[in-house]
Amino acid sequence: MFPVDPATIFSTLFKKLPNDKLDIESNNKTVVSEFVAYYKDLLETFKYIFDSKRLKALLIFHGVFTSFLYIMISLNKSLLAEINVSSEQFGIIFAFLGIIGGISADYSYKYHKTYQNKTLAFLSITFGLSVLFSGLAVLFVLPKFLMYFIILICFTLQYITRTPYTTLIRQYLGSFSTSSMRVKILSTAFFIEGTTNALISFICSKILEFLPTNITVLLLGAIFTLILILVLE
Repeated sequence: MFPVDPATIFSTLFKKLPNDKLDIESNNKTVVSEFVAYYKDLLETFKYIFDSKRLKALLIFHGVFTSFLYIMISLNKSLLAEINVSSEQFGIIFAFLGIIGGISADYSYKYHKTYQNKTLAFLSITFGLSVLFSGLAVLFVLPKFLMYFIILICFTLQYITRTPYTTLIRQYLGSFSTSSMRVKILSTAFFIEGTTNALISFICSKILEFLPTNITVLLLGAIFTLILILVLE
């Protein structure tokens, strides 16, 4: 074995420390500069958005409706649990809905071609009304078979409208300005989506502390349908 000189080891360590410190400072500066660049891009995009009434309305709509979609994923499961749907039926229902959602994605262009500028209104209002009726079906304590049938129809409508929406909204948001601005608009859309989703999910969790799931679904269906109609006008 080669002899090891302690002095050599310590000198090597002390030589490396400043370089490590410089690397950390360099990394910190890089993170800060990237954050500042992102913040500037975000401000620039928001200025562009506020100058376009149509784009502003579309982004507000996207934030609200996407939050509605995410919330209903959880509430639909809670609604089925509330009416004592078995785990086997639970799995069959959502497997069926997943297939329906996949098939409906192929009809995105047909929806756009048929309804044109009213496509988002058609999809969102259909979704909102289906949520409203699923809450009513449980609230009125209908015969079990009829209640299951109505809820399944409502859930099917939700999945039929959900998938085309996620496809078409990217197309609509990407139809503005230059390619570089499109990327910034989509980035801002994700930012608004995340912020709105967090806020509305918090509000929904507080509502659920005081109201049962069926009343919450009914209330949210009515409120969100009204909001979406107002935003789309």
